[in-house]
Amino acid sequence: MDHDPVTGFLMYAGFHGSLARELSRGRRARRPLTLALVSVGGWEAYLAEKGPVAADRVIGEIAALLKDECRDFDTMGRYSPSIFSIIFPELDVVHGVMVVSRILGGVLKKAASVKGAESLELSAAVAGYPDDASTTDRLMEIAEASLLRAVEEKSGKVARWTEDV
Repeated sequence: MDHDPVTGFLMYAGFHGSLARELSRGRRARRPLTLALVSVGGWEAYLAEKGPVAADRVIGEIAALLKDECRDFDTMGRYSPSIFSIIFPELDVVHGVMVVSRILGGVLKKAASVKGAESLELSAAVAGYPDDASTTDRLMEIAEASLLRAVEEKSGKVARWTEDV
């Protein structure tokens, strides 16, 4: 199974393969790529309090809101139970920060009407090719480190890699 049954998004291994293909395509065409990770803060507590059925319903609705905000050719993944991953082909990391910020704003506005989602927080981080990394593993590593910082800071801003991460 390569797709998550709750969200319909690619699961980790399938997403990682798609990222490798998109990165290869970007190298050949000399085009940028942005990888985003989006964390749903508070989901674990919601899961513990409301149970798996309610938690899956909310995460599925948030996934649908994310998908609605993205382009048709962006690739969506469920990186972990409470983290989504998105590949934005042909989008440099500077514009990736702006796009992901806009997407989070749209999702948060719509999530206010989703029962159960109002208590959840979204944090995001981006990493880009060729600006931040040139390999799949390094892009993932940078995005993960940046997401940790974003979650800790709870600033509501999209975190981007800096050498002090």
